[in-house]
Amino acid sequence: MRLFHNLATILLSIMSLAAFASPGEGTAPDSTPAGPKPRVIPWLEVNVPQTALKRWYPESARTRPSARLIDYCLEGLEHWAKVTDTVVVTTKPGKVAALYPELMRRKPPNLSIIGGLKTYILAGTAPEDKRPYNFTDPDGWRLIAEDSKKIVEITGSNVVVLENETSLGSYHNGRATIDCDKLAESLKVLRETGIEFWWNLPRILENTPQFPNRKHETARLVRTIAEALPNCVFLTGFTAWHGWERNRNGEVDRRKMMIELVGLDRMQERFLVTHDGYWHKPEGKKTRRCFTPQEAYGQMKELPGTVFNIYPGGSSWVPTSKVYREKLERNPG
Repeated sequence: MRLFHNLATILLSIMSLAAFASPGEGTAPDSTPAGPKPRVIPWLEVNVPQTALKRWYPESARTRPSARLIDYCLEGLEHWAKVTDTVVVTTKPGKVAALYPELMRRKPPNLSIIGGLKTYILAGTAPEDKRPYNFTDPDGWRLIAEDSKKIVEITGSNVVVLENETSLGSYHNGRATIDCDKLAESLKVLRETGIEFWWNLPRILENTPQFPNRKHETARLVRTIAEALPNCVFLTGFTAWHGWERNRNGEVDRRKMMIELVGLDRMQERFLVTHDGYWHKPEGKKTRRCFTPQEAYGQMKELPGTVFNIYPGGSSWVPTSKVYREKLERNPG
């Protein structure tokens, strides 16, 4: 299996999380033999880095009333630096200069940062954007390419994450369409940068009454991007929630389709992982069951691949980083 070539040296040096050797619940439905010990890359979105933390995560700010979002991010990085040497920190358009220079100055020295962008600068893809919906917007992709080059210049990592949840929202809800031929043409500007782009969405999604052929059309969209950007990687999320292997929403089947479409070497499994195994709202309230670190590690051991993305969410960023660090320090296997 080919590792993501632009990150080969980084990924080979990421510390093994042998401390989390407790198996998770259930067995991942995959006949492919499990790969080497799991290595993790945590991800945090820092969209307004200089804004007060209490505005976005009031419970997290209770013990750090003067903290900004970037300070909270860096607090977590101090713990993650004992667990891994690579972390994803993404932002929104227009915030590259406000985030990455300070982040690179203050981060732990052993930690590499992969930056990234929300893509709702594309015409009509943000809720407040009154222009006609156009995910193929060539001017928008040109601006994303320019910001991506700035991120690479600042971070020194030739990988950029593209976060498309908002920009693909109208399409996924059946309210808009995407011309895949036009998209392939627009994405040439990304290919010309030489950057390896990691895509959070699209992925193959189940059909809905509003979008009855969504599985077919999202597969076509994935194929278009994979062909337009031969070195790109998809952050898939099929395994994200606790119990995914039960296939209640077709996760197992759609994951299999994605593997057949792009191959395992162009996919990075993602897990939603928090310190207590529950997803937390910004004010700290527990909601849906996700993974504890131990459960995620057990699931990762059952899956092929080497590198896994973990997403704790903003409310749980620091608490989850502390749990990972404490467990590793107690069991430095």
